Amino acid sequence: MNSISANYNVSFQGKPNPLLWQLTHLGKSRTPATKGHYNNVYYKTNINEFLRHPETAMIDACSYLAMQNVNNFGHNSNLWNIVAGNFGKNEIKEVITENPIKLKNILNKEFETLEPINEAIRLFRGISGITDQEYQAFKSYKKGTIQIPDKGFAYMTRNFDIAKNYAVEQNFANNAVIFEVDIPEKSRISELNGILPPSRTSPEWPRPRMKAEAVTPAGAKYEVTKDSELDKNGILHVFIKYLNRW
Repeated sequence: MNSISANYNVSFQGKPNPLLWQLTHLGKSRTPATKGHYNNVYYKTNINEFLRHPETAMIDACSYLAMQNVNNFGHNSNLWNIVAGNFGKNEIKEVITENPIKLKNILNKEFETLEPINEAIRLFRGISGITDQEYQAFKSYKKGTIQIPDKGFAYMTRNFDIAKNYAVEQNFANNAVIFEVDIPEKSRISELNGILPPSRTSPEWPRPRMKAEAVTPAGAKYEVTKDSELDKNGILHVFIKYLNRW
């Protein structure tokens, strides 16, 4: 795992020249992030696939490796994306070589080193394209129950509209869900809020990555604060509170 660490204590006040500001703040984040989050490990590798769907992850990994060999000989990455299911994205997943559970524990341990947040916040997460079984499980969430909605590392945002876009505007979108997540004071979450170096696994490639996102540990536990409900557009809303346990 890459050992590059983030510079967490950068003031983002005063941006007289946007381009100059981007260049001088490249690679810096104003919020605390784990090394795994900063280095894009959760997204650029197939660790989440292994954690969420272990029954199919090995087959997917073989496909990734096969296409990686083709791609390494100069083949256009569009074929890779079609086989890997990354329609409309410019990304190549790296196949992990460590035991996924061991790697998950290592990455989760990093959250314990973060400073707790000093105020309660609300985050949002939009997803779509999940199975009917997963959708029905979220739909059945009842107030007061403890749930683990994601066995992987869950990406969230402070912006409701961004989360909604992920729920309803993705290719082949169906079973749209928006999680409304209360993060209590003193919780430990990983946040990136700044300009980061380019990454081939990012849709922004080859431009610098503009990040304003939060991640919670794999297998994190939440309390349901309100029964799930459908809005007028047929989007399922799930209301949960992060328990800072995983």
